Amino acid sequence: MSQATDKANITAAERGRRKQHRQDHYTDADRAFNGQGQKARRKGRQENWNAQDNKSASDFNFDQHGKGHVGGQEIKHLMNQGHSKEDIMSAAKESGGEIGKRAQKRFDRWGAAKEKAETVKDNPVNTGTDQATTPTDTTTPSTDTTTPSTSTQTIGSSNSGTGSNKSAPDVDGSATVNANQDNDINNNISGDDNYVYNRQDNSIRNYGGDTRVFNYQGGGDPSQDSPVSAATMGGFYDVDDSPGARAARLDQNVTMANDYAKDNMDVDWIASGAKHRAANDAYIDPGALDARIRARSTASFAKSEKRSSDLWGDVSQYGWGKPETPDPVEKPDYEEIGNTYTDF
Repeated sequence: MSQATDKANITAAERGRRKQHRQDHYTDADRAFNGQGQKARRKGRQENWNAQDNKSASDFNFDQHGKGHVGGQEIKHLMNQGHSKEDIMSAAKESGGEIGKRAQKRFDRWGAAKEKAETVKDNPVNTGTDQATTPTDTTTPSTDTTTPSTSTQTIGSSNSGTGSNKSAPDVDGSATVNANQDNDINNNISGDDNYVYNRQDNSIRNYGGDTRVFNYQGGGDPSQDSPVSAATMGGFYDVDDSPGARAARLDQNVTMANDYAKDNMDVDWIASGAKHRAANDAYIDPGALDARIRARSTASFAKSEKRSSDLWGDVSQYGWGKPETPDPVEKPDYEEIGNTYTDF
């Protein structure tokens, strides 16, 4: 038989079961929602149940929807009303109706939980010598290991172990860091007036942790005793505030800050390099320019002397010299002149 035929047979069987269920349990209130869809049917049932206004679980009418049948939605409605589990199960059984699969599964869970709680009540957990929690916090001291051109810092180690309280586990909390670096810088420079700047960071950081040992002997009842609970109460999961952990956090913060600031550190090389490159890229020589200006002035005077000689000849042979400077013009006495012409 093919898979499609099996599916068709299962579907047909399911349809037959649902049809028989409707014939056995449907009420007039159920038929009032025929053809309205599942969402409208659930909403209508809920409104009818709310209208019952039952004061206790035993007052609830399980036959309003699904006569002779107790469904999971009815149990959920009674739970939302705040009725106790015992009252709901008692009312469902007293109704005499058929307990649906979902309702029965819920009742089974409630019964198992109640039985478990009673077992715990009758057999309390022994908190004597059968249970012990021994959380310890051991941190290896911080060490500094330095290799050539390398800064190496090792802080703590991280290990954990569990075991019986009768035999302590052997936990190795040591840490070993081997840092081997070959970071030579080779520069091949040719020519004159070159500028070279080399910068290298060979620092190494190794952050470990703390060594904790949790020695646990359970009491036997997982509902009242568990390794996680015991470890939590014993401080096994507490924040590590050991000297190694604090040193690691501080060193990490400082290192991260320095890493972000590396691009802005030792900036004197920027200015030096800029000046050197500016000197190499200069397109004029100020000294040569000044000498050329002076030479052009001298050449101009020489050219003037030659043109004068071409026009007048060598005037120096005629004994020509600079004439004497005449006496300066005497300033008239305007007051005397005025008295002369007005004094009659």
